[in-house]
Amino acid sequence: MIALAARVLLRAGLQGLTSEGTYAPFSVAIRASGAELVLAPQRNFAYDLKAMVKAITPKTGVIYLANPNNPTGSAFGREEFDEFLAAVPDGVLVVLDEAYIDYAVRMDLRQSVEAYRKWKNLLILRTFSKVYGLAGLRIGYAIGRPELLAAMKKLKTPFNTSGVAQAAALAALDDNEHVTRCIETNAAERKRLSEGLAKLGFHPVPSEANFVFIVAGPDAQGMSDDLLKMGVIVRPLGWMGFPEAIRISVGTAEENDKCLSAMARVILKRAGKGELAAR
Repeated sequence: MIALAARVLLRAGLQGLTSEGTYAPFSVAIRASGAELVLAPQRNFAYDLKAMVKAITPKTGVIYLANPNNPTGSAFGREEFDEFLAAVPDGVLVVLDEAYIDYAVRMDLRQSVEAYRKWKNLLILRTFSKVYGLAGLRIGYAIGRPELLAAMKKLKTPFNTSGVAQAAALAALDDNEHVTRCIETNAAERKRLSEGLAKLGFHPVPSEANFVFIVAGPDAQGMSDDLLKMGVIVRPLGWMGFPEAIRISVGTAEENDKCLSAMARVILKRAGKGELAAR
């Protein structure tokens, strides 16, 4: 659906706008449509919506946002979003990707459907890959104006979701117990993981998702490699424009304990190497 929005509304000679340090498929979709990619700067590892408004030109056709943002976990609230939408021309489509919205503790972040009822140029994307646990089935949905969805359907490839995936998605919508348990567990463990990383000397970006973003330093890739050897998989983010940062998924209590313990060992190991180099 990310790609379909670009295919419907963008072409050579137009522009697609998104932010630096956000979900890479936004940029891919804009480029694939033949349009020019425009990147607005971030502010404190978060979307700078005012900067994005300034980046809008008469050629802008689509704006992509992720809330909460991947990979930083930061998020903007309803009031800030409304101010942004009020400044966007009616002819520019705003694509709001809410893949991680269920993990957000701030309830005002979950009011996008109310914004959709007010603003006609808003397309909301949701997925079953995160809190519902159906990542392998590759299924999600969009909330948008009928005329836009009809145009997207004309370009949609046939059989792009399976009957099994659709049945699982419908069943998942009724599994409130599972969703509630996942949200509560993630919130508690995200807090504990963030506090543990802070005790190790890092400064985790406040997250509304199911991961934590930290600046690890110039050798973030090396640290990630060391953690991998200890059985802890984290994601170095050089490919997303953050060469000194890593993203750590929130796991179970046991997994998070293992992660924090391994991080402490890596830090001690690297401190020892630094002392030897200094001598």
